[in-house]
Amino acid sequence: MLKSTIFREYDIRGIAEAELRDADVHDLGKAIGTYLQRHNGRNINLGRDCRLSSERLRNALIGGLNKSIALQPLSLEGNKGLNVAAGIGSITLKASP
Repeated sequence: MLKSTIFREYDIRGIAEAELRDADVHDLGKAIGTYLQRHNGRNINLGRDCRLSSERLRNALIGGLNKSIALQPLSLEGNKGLNVAAGIGSITLKASP
């Protein structure tokens, strides 16, 4: 289960290997997908930065998304982290070193 302390006003921050485990990020993807479905969202854009943990986090998040959500992968981003733009704002998963 994700610790409540990683949820910030404008993003999600945690230590990649300790606080952002695959199963938890997968569940976060499920929650985002469920939210989108309930609010008629159909598309999500997903990007990541070049940190070693970003690909793992991206894959875990994608694994949790409902298959009815259209995924649009984005290219690597500078220092913005793993960004999810879902028409509801932006959710940023930053993998702290």
